[in-house]
Amino acid sequence: MTTRRPNSRAFPLAVDLYTLPRWLRRATWAAAASQEGQTARSSRGGRRGTSDVRLRDFESPRGSRENSIFDSTPAMDFNFKKLANDATGFFNRAKQYTEETFLKAEKTELDANFENLLQRADKTEEHTKRLLATLESYLQPNPTVRMEEVFYEKLELKKEGGRTSNLEHLGQAMTDAGNEFGSGTPYGNALLKVANAQFKLGTCEREFINASAANTLLPIRRFLEGDMKTIQKERKTLHSKRLDLDAAKNRLKKAKTLETQASSQPNIGLTIEQAEADLRVAQTEFDKQVEITKLLLEGIQTAHNNQMKCLRDFVEAQMSFFASAHQHLADLQRELSGDSL
Repeated sequence: MTTRRPNSRAFPLAVDLYTLPRWLRRATWAAAASQEGQTARSSRGGRRGTSDVRLRDFESPRGSRENSIFDSTPAMDFNFKKLANDATGFFNRAKQYTEETFLKAEKTELDANFENLLQRADKTEEHTKRLLATLESYLQPNPTVRMEEVFYEKLELKKEGGRTSNLEHLGQAMTDAGNEFGSGTPYGNALLKVANAQFKLGTCEREFINASAANTLLPIRRFLEGDMKTIQKERKTLHSKRLDLDAAKNRLKKAKTLETQASSQPNIGLTIEQAEADLRVAQTEFDKQVEITKLLLEGIQTAHNNQMKCLRDFVEAQMSFFASAHQHLADLQRELSGDSL
């Protein structure tokens, strides 16, 4: 089958068509055929032109089996208008940000209460991250263990034969020494008693770490990875909406300036009307985003209340740990004192 190609003068191209994807190549041929057909109809009084040629006449000479350029062209389903609007919005925001940074252009200011909410959110995020890192370091001084992805599972030590603590290492060393010297000797007997106390302290420490990880560390981390990330995301969206709003204000201002300078131009009125419509849309979206972000920022107080409960749970676990440790050591001291008598 001989492939028909449109007149190159009707649709001039600066690239080789065969370097383009198949769907784009065929779409280009169809567009060229349409343009050439319109020219032919106008010159021949409405007679059948090249645009009436079926699309299969523009099949690729490389043996394409498609019957239509719309059969296997998923790329043509892209919403090019949306892409163009997104690109335009990005350019306008970048331009507005540049003018504000270097040219000191005017920008919409948020009210004082909203700014206070933003500052409180920033302080909350900063100090919560520091608090979490410090608590992790306190509960697990080993930095290698802290960096593991399964840090909290390691802390809970639910699996049998988990990581041995320093107290348990100490107790094991004393047990080995006591067995070596013999429980019948004063020194060996003392070593075994102290070793038993160290194992008890290790158990108390494990319970303390488990309780602190479940009731303090995990809720704080969930807040940082959940609510705080959502707040930052909405703040970023608010910043974009604010740039869009100020860019729309500047476009309207420039349109009005052009109207005063060239009132005889008929297209100026349409430009102002479009600029005003864009400003209304931008203002509506900005106000909506302000409300969304404000609701999230006001929720910081709830986060503070939740973290207060986490702190109380941590103090209770810490108090229980030290009380149990004190009791075990007091019992050990009495046993050792009795042996010395």
